[in-house]
Amino acid sequence: MTLGTEEDFESFNDADGWAPASGGATMRLTATLLRGRKVTNYDNEDLGVIEDFMLDMATGRLDYAVLSFAGVGSKTRLVPIPIRALAVDTDGQRFMLNADREMLIFAPALDCHNWPDTTDPRWRSGIESYYSF
Repeated sequence: MTLGTEEDFESFNDADGWAPASGGATMRLTATLLRGRKVTNYDNEDLGVIEDFMLDMATGRLDYAVLSFAGVGSKTRLVPIPIRALAVDTDGQRFMLNADREMLIFAPALDCHNWPDTTDPRWRSGIESYYSF
């Protein structure tokens, strides 16, 4: 099976990929498979979808998910979310974020016409502290 299609995502179940494997093994899914997944909060409020991911080229780690969020006046905002702020809901095949819409309205956002210097420690600490990390 080739990973990355909608059919692949829908075919995942507890035994073959979306849920953690038995014995404490860590699941690994392709970024293509995760893009476009819904993000909700714990009150089941729709917060948006994952548009992309930000990779730290120095460490090789995914540091942020880029959330597409309809803010004030339905203006779409791209909000970087620390990967560790997201939890996986294996039943609903979505991501969970401990935030509400108001928090995301005021969250630091990305401007695709003026990309921030993501190597700047002040940028990183601003994002991390906003989500209490």
